[in-house]
Amino acid sequence: TSGVLSVAVTTAGSGYTSRRRRVPKLKTHKGAAARFRFTKGGKFLRMKGGHGHFRRRKPKRVKRQMRQIVGGSSSDARTVRRLLGRGSSK
Repeated sequence: TSGVLSVAVTTAGSGYTSRRRRVPKLKTHKGAAARFRFTKGGKFLRMKGGHGHFRRRKPKRVKRQMRQIVGGSSSDARTVRRLLGRGSSK
C-alpha cells in the first residue's frame, strides 16, 4: 500500500460498498520530542550537545555549561515544529 488508509463504507440496505481514502495520521517524531521543546511564546529550546562521551577529559566548567538549556536557531525551528507535529504550534 501507499501508506494511505482506506475505509469500506456500506450504505444501509443497498448492498453498495464504496472505498474512501483517508489522509494518514500525523505522528510525532519521538527523537525530536525528547530533544526539543517550545515555550508558550513559541520560542524553541534545546540542550547543549557534546556531553555524550569524553567527559573525563573535559573541564568541570565545560561540563557545567553543557547542562544548560539554550534557545535554538530560528532556521531550525520550522523543521523541529514539523517533526513535533500538531501540539507544538502556537
